[in-house]
Amino acid sequence: MGIFADAQAASATLQLQLLPQTCVITEQQPQCNIQLKVKVSGGAIPQQLCLFHGTVRHSCQRHSPQQSSWFEVSIHTDKNQHIYLKGQQGELLASAELMLVQYQSVHKRHKRGYLWNML
Repeated sequence: MGIFADAQAASATLQLQLLPQTCVITEQQPQCNIQLKVKVSGGAIPQQLCLFHGTVRHSCQRHSPQQSSWFEVSIHTDKNQHIYLKGQQGELLASAELMLVQYQSVHKRHKRGYLWNML
């Protein structure tokens, strides 16, 4: 029960920050291709943390509550992506979502040429 309580205490204060938090896609480039940086801060105890992108584990590293830890992940997708931070036993400690935003160019104003074209 002590290990479980420690894991809960650590996960309660872990903070996950995505840099950038959004990725812009367009009609010409419908895929998001970025190098995502993930900052992990807080926590109550030093512990091993693993970063997951969907179901894929990218990397693990030792995190100390006194300083921030950084992860980097290459993202190539056309949908919003969930990023998970899990502990050594696979318990979910924190999560965040990379949002994709569709850029729509400003449409040019329609020229009204109703009867003027007939002259």
